[in-house]
Amino acid sequence: MSIGHSTKFAHEDKFSRLTIAVSYLLLALGGLFGLLQLVSRTPGFPKLVDSSTYYLSVTAHGVLLAILWTAAFIMGLAVFVVTRDLGVNVSKGGLYTSLVLVVVGTAMAVLAILSGQATVLYTFYPPLYASPPFYLGLAVVLIGTWVFSAAVLHAVWK
Repeated sequence: MSIGHSTKFAHEDKFSRLTIAVSYLLLALGGLFGLLQLVSRTPGFPKLVDSSTYYLSVTAHGVLLAILWTAAFIMGLAVFVVTRDLGVNVSKGGLYTSLVLVVVGTAMAVLAILSGQATVLYTFYPPLYASPPFYLGLAVVLIGTWVFSAAVLHAVWK
């Protein structure tokens, strides 16, 4: 059964499409920052990222790909697989609450990175320090994934 052809999983299908679309947007943005680093560090190519913004691009690349893209993609794929494999419906409210939290948290973290307030790579280890909106944004993403997990587990166990 392909996505979008079942009325039984209509809101799950919409959630999957939307979440995976968000994940690919994050993948493209993170890939762009990786490409900027590659070109800027390759001899004979123009320096598109100077030394003052290099760690900003490293942070954006790492956070967007290792954390945000991964979380969004897994959410979209997981709801599609779980609903089909187990034949259960997941709470529409739980799914969309989790998506809103992930998008809002992502926006907070990315804005902090792009404004230069969070050049901490993606490891967050001291002595590197980012602004509170960066950490708060990532915490909101984490809470969004918890809401998602709770909605899926509730559907499986009810």
